[in-house]
Amino acid sequence: MTCFVVIQIIRKIRLNAQRTFLQVSKNAATVGGTSAKLRTGDVLSVWDLLHGLMLPSGNDAAITLAEHFGQYLFEVATRYKNSKAGGQNQPMNTSTLNNNGGGAAAGGSNAAGATLGGGIGQASGVDAENSAAMQSDQPMKYFLQEMNRYARALGLESTNYANPHGLSHKNNKSTAADIGKLACIVMQDPLVREIVIQKHYTCTGKDLQDEPREFSWTNTNKLLGKGFNGVKTGVTPAAGPCLAASFEKDSLHLVVVVMNTKTMDNRWVEVPKLTLWAINRLNKMCEYFAEN
Repeated sequence: MTCFVVIQIIRKIRLNAQRTFLQVSKNAATVGGTSAKLRTGDVLSVWDLLHGLMLPSGNDAAITLAEHFGQYLFEVATRYKNSKAGGQNQPMNTSTLNNNGGGAAAGGSNAAGATLGGGIGQASGVDAENSAAMQSDQPMKYFLQEMNRYARALGLESTNYANPHGLSHKNNKSTAADIGKLACIVMQDPLVREIVIQKHYTCTGKDLQDEPREFSWTNTNKLLGKGFNGVKTGVTPAAGPCLAASFEKDSLHLVVVVMNTKTMDNRWVEVPKLTLWAINRLNKMCEYFAEN
């Protein structure tokens, strides 16, 4: 859902994800679990971070995206509340991009060298306020609200998000049915499809000293290239090893979800079995309706 929400915001504000850069906070760099190997102060594009989120299941990339896009949501909400309180009826600025290094301070196709919501090269005044807000829990609160808003809108009735990365939390809840429904929806998005089908991804960011730093990630979904074209692996103590997998052949598109498999590697065995079972069932149904 984190990837899906970020992409929806990108479209709404017409953000150039390949030319907008975010800085990794200490909070993001030190989160536990699976990682994209980000360090405090690293700077990567939004597009690169989405790959760091989806391929190696980078919890650090999830926090980075949630902090910055949550900051955007927080600022939009704050401006709206202030305008209502002041009785003003002025148009809302839908982009919180800060110009850095001569780029355009807007999220269109010509945006270059831009930073989102309090990321890099902060100055005094408003930018200092943005930076202070990033240190609070407000950006994360607003991003999680957006995740849960989309969950309700998409009909995920048994799902609730308490963090952007899926690490164990008493209020993190979902079901195989909801995960399957979400996977079906996100696989209709061309940007999501472009990301999750990648077996490997390499990019160059910058470290805290503004020196180039190479990143290389391998997709944890080992079924890619075997008829499967996404979506996401996962593992928690409560849910065990999980996989939501997308299979496409000709006009057939299936999404198969497994949870709490006996071992991590069992996912690569059980999902193809279930896929074959589903195909056989569909063929029998087609034969039945053709005969009747």
